[in-house]
Amino acid sequence: MLLINSVGLYFSQSRASFLAAAVSLALYVSYVVLGRRRLPYAMAGLTGVVLLFVLSMPIVGVTPSGRFSLWAGSIEAFLNDPSLFGAGLITPGEYIAPYVSEPYKGQNPHNSYLVIFLRAGFIGGIAYAGIVVGSLITGVRRNQQVDVSALALAFGFGIHQMFEGYTLFQHEISSIIATLSFGFLILSDLWIETDRVSQ
Repeated sequence: MLLINSVGLYFSQSRASFLAAAVSLALYVSYVVLGRRRLPYAMAGLTGVVLLFVLSMPIVGVTPSGRFSLWAGSIEAFLNDPSLFGAGLITPGEYIAPYVSEPYKGQNPHNSYLVIFLRAGFIGGIAYAGIVVGSLITGVRRNQQVDVSALALAFGFGIHQMFEGYTLFQHEISSIIATLSFGFLILSDLWIETDRVSQ
């Protein structure tokens, strides 16, 4: 299974997927090496590393494929027409086109969080970020009980959504797996223990 997934990841040639996989594996390895008690520190450190990487992309020479222009255009579109409930079921690329220069006009923002802010407004964007970040915080706070592989998977998807435009509400495989991993973190303490029920 590891071999098949590694080959698929390689052939995808998606740098965002490479980053998400590396961050997920780093979180899991930190759990194996450092133990459960260090999970919050490992996650905070990895989040900082990812943010530093994103900010240093132009300096290091990694091309963001126009994402910075698309993100700036998305933020400008949202700020020029701020709404509590958003623009609705719009095509984000067309919506931000007036705020983006060529050759990126008409392209998706490549950021799930910005897509939700554009479509669902301030309330929807905060709620969506709350689902993603809140489930990760819940998983880290319950570091003694949480399934660390599910936490690492959800953390990878949270990072991946910074660079891709899919959301938890779509029907493609990455959306489904992301939704299941975040849902598992949120509901992991609600499972009924069979020993208690049988007694």
